[in-house]
Amino acid sequence: GLSLTLPTILKLGHFVTNVDNALLTTFFLVIGIISGIFVMIKVDKFGRKGIQITGFLLMAVLFLILPHFYYLAGIITIVSFLELFNAFGGATVGIIPAEVTITRFRGTSYGFSSMMGKIGAVIGVIAMSILITSKNYFNAYIFLAVIMIIAIILTLLLPETKNIKLE
Repeated sequence: GLSLTLPTILKLGHFVTNVDNALLTTFFLVIGIISGIFVMIKVDKFGRKGIQITGFLLMAVLFLILPHFYYLAGIITIVSFLELFNAFGGATVGIIPAEVTITRFRGTSYGFSSMMGKIGAVIGVIAMSILITSKNYFNAYIFLAVIMIIAIILTLLLPETKNIKLE
């Protein structure tokens, strides 16, 4: 939900014009795409849990730092790194569920995981929108950091599927 709320954050802060807002949002999405490709290439080398935990941990730290850098250059820098590390969890969203379930249920497992991610994004966008429009920026980012910590805890409960045969 970060990419969906970013234009609102930039607009409410009167940081940029609508055109600049669109360009910056596109810039951040490109960072996410490029980092996602890199992570997908390296996922077998670093392992699924390691990639997820690293991404969630660094995002939690960045969400806590972001309100202290609430000027345009700070936002661009922090959000660029957020998009970079957001790709870590995004790259493994379908891999782990498909690898921990038996062949007959892999597609369903992937679909369920993907659905839950979308539901989480919608809830996150709604919660962020409420917090941001109430001018409660700091609590909005604390909320996101807490979500990342919960994601780390849940990831620790998963088995590592690196180098495990699917059959």
